[in-house]
Amino acid sequence: MGIFSYLCISVEEKEDGSPLFLLPENYWNMDADIIKEALEPIITERGLEILKVKITKDNDITVTIASKAGAVSMDDCVEVNRKFTSIFDQDKEDYSVTITSPGPNRQKNEDDE
Repeated sequence: MGIFSYLCISVEEKEDGSPLFLLPENYWNMDADIIKEALEPIITERGLEILKVKITKDNDITVTIASKAGAVSMDDCVEVNRKFTSIFDQDKEDYSVTITSPGPNRQKNEDDE
């Protein structure tokens, strides 16, 4: 098995019986860019920024946010979480999400990009 594993989707088959398409196994997993774009309105409204979106192969998602003008409050995390769960159907996407901040004593660094 190489670097990529593939999931066979057979909507139609070729004459030899092989599937018409091969999609990457993680095709239905969440995507960091889509998450960032979807959360942009609530993030901007609350004066926050997304430092990092980490997604495991099991769709365990951690969104790390920071405030542009001070500390991230618990209310910020709760509201971003509510927005996330209102956008992404957990039954359809099968994910878990954690909204977090780097903490008051940690500065943004290149690893957060």
